[in-house]
Amino acid sequence: MRGLKTFGIVLSILVTLAGSAVAADDPQLCDNAAKDPDIGIPACTRIISGNQIPNLEAAYNNRGNAWFHKGLNSSAIDDYTAAIERNPAFVDAFRNRGFVLLRQDEFDRAVADLTQAIALDPKSSFAFYLRGFALFRKGEFEGAIKDFDRAIALKHDYYAAFVHRGDAWYGKREFDRAIRDFDAAIKIDGKNPTAYSERAQVHIDKGDYERAIQNYNKSIELDPKDWRAYSGRGEALRLKGDLDAALASHNKAVELGPQNTDALINRAIALKDKKRYSDSISDYTEALLINPKETRALSNRAEVLRLDGDLSRALADIDKAIALFPNSAMNHCRRADVYRDRGELEHAVAEFGVAIKITANAVCAFTGRGMAFEQSGQHDKAKADFEKAQKMVPEKDPDPSMAREARALAKVQLAALAERAKAEAQRLATLQAAEVAKRKEEQQEKERQAAAEREQAKQLQSVAALAPPKIDQGRRVALIIGNSGYQNVPQLANPVRDAEAIGEAFRQIGFDSVQVEDNLTRSQMVRVLRKFRDEADRANWGVIYFAGHGIGLNGTNYLIPVDARMESDRDVEDEAVPLDRMLAATEGAKKLRMVILDACRDNPFANKMRRSVASRSVTRGLTAIEPDVGTLVAYAARDGQTALDGDGAHSPFVSSLLKHLVIPNLEIGMLFRLVRDDVRQMTNRQQEPFVYGSLPGENFYFLLK
Repeated sequence: MRGLKTFGIVLSILVTLAGSAVAADDPQLCDNAAKDPDIGIPACTRIISGNQIPNLEAAYNNRGNAWFHKGLNSSAIDDYTAAIERNPAFVDAFRNRGFVLLRQDEFDRAVADLTQAIALDPKSSFAFYLRGFALFRKGEFEGAIKDFDRAIALKHDYYAAFVHRGDAWYGKREFDRAIRDFDAAIKIDGKNPTAYSERAQVHIDKGDYERAIQNYNKSIELDPKDWRAYSGRGEALRLKGDLDAALASHNKAVELGPQNTDALINRAIALKDKKRYSDSISDYTEALLINPKETRALSNRAEVLRLDGDLSRALADIDKAIALFPNSAMNHCRRADVYRDRGELEHAVAEFGVAIKITANAVCAFTGRGMAFEQSGQHDKAKADFEKAQKMVPEKDPDPSMAREARALAKVQLAALAERAKAEAQRLATLQAAEVAKRKEEQQEKERQAAAEREQAKQLQSVAALAPPKIDQGRRVALIIGNSGYQNVPQLANPVRDAEAIGEAFRQIGFDSVQVEDNLTRSQMVRVLRKFRDEADRANWGVIYFAGHGIGLNGTNYLIPVDARMESDRDVEDEAVPLDRMLAATEGAKKLRMVILDACRDNPFANKMRRSVASRSVTRGLTAIEPDVGTLVAYAARDGQTALDGDGAHSPFVSSLLKHLVIPNLEIGMLFRLVRDDVRQMTNRQQEPFVYGSLPGENFYFLLK
């Protein structure tokens, strides 16, 4: 937050020269033209028009000064040029024209004129000062400091030269030298608020917020109408952590400078820290109405929009900011942050790399890239970037305050990585100890497994030997859905194959109607379920099998169609099909209603999904349910677990289910218990199928003989 208030120091130093008397009052009026331009300009014009004196260059120079004081810079430059054409050694005309060009930000022309003035008068402290100021505005700090040195050597109590040399040291990030120059300026003129405000800014960048506040308080005491001092003090208070006092100071700054974009931007930063995002965005928007090319407002508004979850608008704002100011590392850091929040981690890493190319010590880039690496599971790279951010000196960053925040975040992330690494080491040590014990029990486990298999075989033989009573199972219908070809996340290998195999098994065991559907969109799933509902209404059994992705949100289970995007948790209800809808499609069946779900896989939608409400719960796997009597819901993995898709032709759950479906006279309850045992063994107890619900007293069999 640095304005150009100090340029006002220059305005009081503009030099005028006397002309030669011609007639009556005109010479004296022309000499004083800068003090009273409305009288002085006509007097100088009469002298110039009369062309009766040899040194008309003085009249041109005096009239140029008068034009400048009326704000007519172009006319002033024309008159200074006329004076120089008549006297190429007229040092004051070169110096004055250089001054006006400097006021118009024509720095190269200003430097050329002031260099000529110095050549004509090498002891002009004012000319050295002006050229130093022009070089400072060009960002050529070394050259500026040399000129300010010469000005101060010629005039030891040169307040403005000390102030602007301090600004140049500040530009070189040499804060202690800058403070020494501001101290010297204050000794020369302790009643001028400028040096206090400039010194305060250096203290902010050094992280000494208390001293910064003291300096701004002194500046405000000397000039209670200066909005800049209130705005700067507000920033120091914000960084100190006193947000209420910061806002009070920023409000006063906006009151005194309502059309100044810096006042609005600095208040918006404090509002952001208080998480008043809509108010912060309003201040940035107001600043952009004043100046649509205010890159700081665009960049900062993008950051607040990102924090508020509006990533599309955030990206639009930061793209505009970068188009206007492409060489800002901070802008590229912020665009990378948006990419990271959108889950576009490769784009984020690349954008952080652009920021580092612009500013090699950009703390925000190393911290942000480390977070992107961590999010993508590249923990070694994340650790390296966090360590680099920790070693950097915030004072060398273009924005030391933000650099400190980024370095503090890197410290937190590094500690979290270390804690996870420690936990992983402990886990591995525990596993290693367990492995020793496991080897000792390995033989016993093999024997137990063999005994269990023998017992299971006996049970199957006993079941098969039983002659169950004649049971009329009536009409049985099934709907089989396999979703593999997901359009917005990686495809699944097995669901379509699993669905085809389950459908064929149902046909073999005598189902009257088996409908197999693959890769359904949401609209197709809804249409198929509606059609199956009519089938189930005319049947004794209504069975639905679904393989694909599923998700639990706030206690409700959803099955995910292949066209789902689910960028936000708000999208789930619109883009997925609730399990309740499947249950409703079977509820017309007269005896048995069943839904079999191989949909508990590790869900990629949950990781990329933006959360709109912090309290909204997205679960790992599906959640438990309590269906009505006569309804069974079979999960491939119990609530809270994820199911394996498998490396073979079918998932572990389907492999076991296919094996047991064709065993004659196997009651459904026993069938699913045997499937559970199989899957636990195949997955080394990582996955346990589970059945929810209860049946009436009669027995149910998939295959009767």
